[in-house]
Amino acid sequence: FWGLATGADEYIVKDCEDDQLLETVRRILEQELPHAAQATERKLREVSTVDLLSHANNLLDQQLYQSTITNRINQLARSIQNFEETLISVFELLSRILTFQLGAISVAGSQHTRLRIYFYLSDVVSAHMIEQVKLLLLSEFSRTPAVQHVETFFLHGTVDAESDWELKSLCENALIGRNKKIGAILLGDSRKGRFSDADRETFRIASTEAAVVIDNARLYDDNARIHAELERELRRAHDILSLIHISEPTRPY
Repeated sequence: FWGLATGADEYIVKDCEDDQLLETVRRILEQELPHAAQATERKLREVSTVDLLSHANNLLDQQLYQSTITNRINQLARSIQNFEETLISVFELLSRILTFQLGAISVAGSQHTRLRIYFYLSDVVSAHMIEQVKLLLLSEFSRTPAVQHVETFFLHGTVDAESDWELKSLCENALIGRNKKIGAILLGDSRKGRFSDADRETFRIASTEAAVVIDNARLYDDNARIHAELERELRRAHDILSLIHISEPTRPY
C-alpha cells in the first residue's frame, strides 16, 4: 500500500531473477568503474550478483524516499490552508527530513512590486543570521521594485539578540511557479558543513515540489483578499445608498 500510495511501484522490480536485468545493471556499473589500465593498475574486484542487487536496492530506496517526500508535499495542495499555514506545513515537513536552525522563504507580489520574507526558526538563532539571510534573499530581487517594499514575518521560533552566531551552512533554491520566479527558499545553520550533497539533493527535490504548493497558496490568499476588499466596498456602497434614501424628503403625490 505504501508503495502504491507514493507511486513507488514504478521502481519495484517484479522478477529479481531476470538475467537481462542483471546484465544491464552489470554493464552500467562497469562503465562507472575506473578502467584497469589506469594509474593504479589494480585488478578490479569481480562484481557479484549480490553486489548488483545491493546497488539496485540502494537506488530503489533513494527513489522510494524521494517519492514519499513528493507525495507528502503534494498532500498539502489538497488541504485548505491560508498562506502562512501552508508555509509552516512546508517547513515542518522539511524539519523531519533535514536538520537546520533557520528556514526562510521570500515571495514576490504578483507584479513584483513588493516582497514578503518569512522566517521559520527550528532553533534559537542570532539577529546577525537573520540579517545575513535577509540580504541573500533580497539579492534575488535586487533589480526589481520589490526591494523597496519589503515585509518581514516570523512564523515560528525566537531570535537571541545577544548571540553573535554567523550563518556558516546554506541550502538555497529558487521557487518557480507557472514558469516564473516567484521567490526563493533557504535553509541555514550556524554549524559549518551542516548539509551534505544528499541533503542538498533532497532539498532541491522538496523545494521544487513545494514551489507549486506555495504558488497555489499565494493565489488563494490573493483571491481571498480581493474578495474581502470587494465585500467591504459593496457594504460601503450599500451604506451610502441607505443614507441617501433616508435624507431624501418624502414628496406628496
